[in-house]
Amino acid sequence: MTNPFEVVPSRGPGDVQVVFTCEHASRQVPEGYQVPVALRGTHRTWDPGAAALTRALSRQLGAPAVLAGVSRLVVDVNRDVSDPELILEKVDGVAIPANMNLTSVERQDRLERWHKPYHDEVDRLCSGGLSLLVSIHTFTPRLGDDERGFHYGVLHDGETDAVIRAHETLRGIGREVRLNEPYSGLDGKIYSASRHGRAHGTDYLEFEVRNDLVQDISGVAKVASHLARAVLANFD
Repeated sequence: MTNPFEVVPSRGPGDVQVVFTCEHASRQVPEGYQVPVALRGTHRTWDPGAAALTRALSRQLGAPAVLAGVSRLVVDVNRDVSDPELILEKVDGVAIPANMNLTSVERQDRLERWHKPYHDEVDRLCSGGLSLLVSIHTFTPRLGDDERGFHYGVLHDGETDAVIRAHETLRGIGREVRLNEPYSGLDGKIYSASRHGRAHGTDYLEFEVRNDLVQDISGVAKVASHLARAVLANFD
């Protein structure tokens, strides 16, 4: 049975009040939800390296994390229930038959099985008190004709002090960092972080990491150390 989420519990004294989330952690497709062969294992089903990176950050800072347990092609927990990208019928010209012509009952079933439990768990973790909510994602170095040579993106829907500190810290390390690239939080692309950050009255942001930087253990460790410094800049 596919679980709707995985929790990495907090460890340590809890001096750093941060919660990590990873909405595209899994490529798991539950039995009965078929994904076309052309899409299986690609960045369209999940964010490669994001789960390992989230776990590494959680361990390094002793902070809790929640990771989604199902592929975003089943239902995207980083989209509002009214978003047309919540359950995609086609990706890169490839039709997803299991997602087409869903009845309202079938759609609601996916929300109840996968979307709602994930967000309920994020709420639970945040209710213990926190100062920063950080969502972890990765992006492909090339999408169509779009070459993405930069290392990290800091996504936001309002340029808060937390966003500025994270951006400046990563630049200071020598990384090429972009604000609201390769996607913009101003376009609703950080739904999960925004939803829970606002609900719990805390700062929030989303990190995007080029996925070829987190392909192995050493890459994950290096990027985790960079992002940890960006997070800790908010607790100095």
